[in-house]
Amino acid sequence: NFTDTSYSYFGITSRQWDFGDGTSGSGTNVRHTYTNPGNYTVRLIIAGTSGCLDTISKPITVAINNVPVAAISGDTVQCLFVPVTFTGSVQSTDAVNYQNWVLSTGLSGSGNTLTTFFSQPGIYTVKFIAGTVNGCYDTAIHQIKINPAPDVLQPSNQVLCNGYTTLPINFSGGITGTTYTWTNTAPSIGLPASGTGNIPSFTANSNGAIAVATITVTPMANGCPGSVKRFTITINPTPYVAQPVSQLLCNGAITNVVSFTGANAGATYKWANNNTSIGLAAAGTGDINSFIAVNKTAVPVTATITVTPETTDCPGMPKIFTIIINPTPNVVAGNNANVCLGNTAQLSASGATQYSWSPAANLSCTNCSNPAAKPVDSVMYTVKGVNTFGCFDFDSVLLSVIKPFTMQVSPGDTLCMGESISLKAFSASRYLWSPPTDLNRVDIAEPTARPNVNRTYRVIGFDGYNCFTDTGYVTIIVGPRPTVNIGPDRTLATGTPLTLNAVTQNGPIVSWLWTPSADLSCNNCPSPKTTVTNNSFYSVIVTNTFGCTATDTIFINSFCKSAQVFIPNAFTPDGDGLNDVLMVRGSGITVKSFRIFNRWGELVFEKENFYPNDLKYGWDGRVRGVPATPDVFVYTAEIFCDNGAVYTYKGNTTILK
Repeated sequence: NFTDTSYSYFGITSRQWDFGDGTSGSGTNVRHTYTNPGNYTVRLIIAGTSGCLDTISKPITVAINNVPVAAISGDTVQCLFVPVTFTGSVQSTDAVNYQNWVLSTGLSGSGNTLTTFFSQPGIYTVKFIAGTVNGCYDTAIHQIKINPAPDVLQPSNQVLCNGYTTLPINFSGGITGTTYTWTNTAPSIGLPASGTGNIPSFTANSNGAIAVATITVTPMANGCPGSVKRFTITINPTPYVAQPVSQLLCNGAITNVVSFTGANAGATYKWANNNTSIGLAAAGTGDINSFIAVNKTAVPVTATITVTPETTDCPGMPKIFTIIINPTPNVVAGNNANVCLGNTAQLSASGATQYSWSPAANLSCTNCSNPAAKPVDSVMYTVKGVNTFGCFDFDSVLLSVIKPFTMQVSPGDTLCMGESISLKAFSASRYLWSPPTDLNRVDIAEPTARPNVNRTYRVIGFDGYNCFTDTGYVTIIVGPRPTVNIGPDRTLATGTPLTLNAVTQNGPIVSWLWTPSADLSCNNCPSPKTTVTNNSFYSVIVTNTFGCTATDTIFINSFCKSAQVFIPNAFTPDGDGLNDVLMVRGSGITVKSFRIFNRWGELVFEKENFYPNDLKYGWDGRVRGVPATPDVFVYTAEIFCDNGAVYTYKGNTTILK
């Protein structure tokens, strides 16, 4: 076989072959058979689209050799996944160059043997190719049939109780002609250790404990085994429960816990109750916890409890026990009561046949149903009552001892005429005041009194149990109200001294309080002094020895007048201490400015913002530090009155020497 592997960028138009034995051919792939041995030169000539040619030569030798004979030995029938070995042999006078294997599964190999297995049933072809050193070869073909593996459907596990009959086990699912072989790990259950074919039903045996048998079944067909399957037969023993103890108790008592026990580990217990009125459910599992026994009748009540043991699905023999609940007496000790200290109270119990009272102190008897009690303090008596079944109950009665009490009343007080006061009483349940005069009510703890004269009120307090009373007294002193008069409103010039006089009656007066107090000589005296400056209100509150008060107010209307300012028209600054300084004189004023001018209008003296009548702010007759000669000078003065009015004064003054 010859193949042209030439190429051209522009394409090849022809391929001509010269086989060297006088024959030729064309094409890319050509096949030629030489009929005579010898050495030959094979030549290929190619032509391109442009007409250009190229050629290549290759020598070839045709030899005279014997053709080898290949053969295969091995299985012709086998099972899935079972290893198979094929052996190849070659008969040839020439030396063997290679031996190759090719299977229809796609597997290949080399050497004179090949071992493999098949995963799918069917008929497969095996080829053994043998060649000599001269390139001559022969192919042997062998066929093998792979039988399918049989199968068996998974049998179901079985769980049953000791002595029960198992279900028959019929194996199926295999191909035609399949047989089944099985083994058993626990022959003690009643099944042999091994066998063939189906397993018929048999009586299961656990020998007193849980027995688990594992059955392994193997299918077989055409000499080929299939995949094994395993299943189990579990046999549970019959459970057992020990006989529970019956209980006898009284209504309201707490039952004992009922713990079920038996001979089989892992056993569970189901119980049923035929009388749920005792306080136990109709059914349950496991132990029965303690509960409060209930009997709402006057006769014993019986509940029958049936408990059944179980292990897995195996029930055991049930056991029966009872819970009997006797009635508890309904002991009644009577209602709570109040008893006055020193009196006797009759107790009475019912509902039982025997009684026992406690504490025993101050009781006429302790084992009777109706003792007489004369307690000295409040006490809770408890009675225990027992009926004919020996069941008992308790009840209690409280005797509250009412003792004498001490009522408290508010202290006496002093009122001013026309005022009211709240009278107060404490620690009683009910009250009665007298006399009713001037009281808004007489039957409450805090009535309001408005007396016009001194009066003593009596109050009687009751304890609310008609046992004891207490009496208290409250004395109210009624004092007169004082009067005060400061006088009528007044109009005064600023700077005027003023004494405020409070004229009073219904004394004695023990205190005065004047407001505002900033400009007063005192604020707690009868007659404070002040100087008029601005319009002002003054009020006084007077208090007498009864604590009663009165008040009055006066209004001072202030004014300012020119006569309040005086500047002399002459002075003598000769140092004799008399009339040596010219100054602004007055009251109720403030000097904003004071200026002196000579006859030519020159300012020779000036002072600002000062109070009058002060020599420090007067002119001593000097001009620039030199005493002035006698002459006439002009002055101006700007004045602020204390009430806010502004005045300007102008005039002449003369220096005399």
